[in-house]
Amino acid sequence: MARRKTVTPHMAPRGGPQTAPDYDQTPPPAPTPPPRPALPEPPASTPAPPAGPVPDPPAAGPAAPDPEAVRAAAAAAVEQAMGAARAAVAAAQAAAIAVQDAADALRNTHNLATAAAGLAMSRFLATGDVRYLEALPHDRALVDKAIQEFAAVAAASAQMVKDFPSG
Repeated sequence: MARRKTVTPHMAPRGGPQTAPDYDQTPPPAPTPPPRPALPEPPASTPAPPAGPVPDPPAAGPAAPDPEAVRAAAAAAVEQAMGAARAAVAAAQAAAIAVQDAADALRNTHNLATAAAGLAMSRFLATGDVRYLEALPHDRALVDKAIQEFAAVAAASAQMVKDFPSG
């Protein structure tokens, strides 16, 4: 017979003391699983090997290449391609630097010619002497020559990069 515990009044909900179920009882046993079917028995005897000479294994195909040789050949090909790419980049950088230098020379020549023309015009206006005006065409010729030199350097650089072997 299961014994019930009495709940004290300060623990009980409204309505007075109540009884709680007894948790000292043991749970019922778990059901047992059904039995497993038996495994089939192995054959009693093994078959005998065939009589007569044993045939040779089939001939293997061509031997696989040595992995180290393949790796070395691939590394050599990559290094050669990288060397050609480095050379092409170096040639393109040299051409770019040549064009930048020509642009700097053109800018400097233009600045110099502009300053000379300004000074000649200032002197002409101050003195009225026409010999200062004769300097203006020379200034313009100096700038035209610098433009031609820049164009020649740019064209030669572009042609050099275009004709550079691509490996």
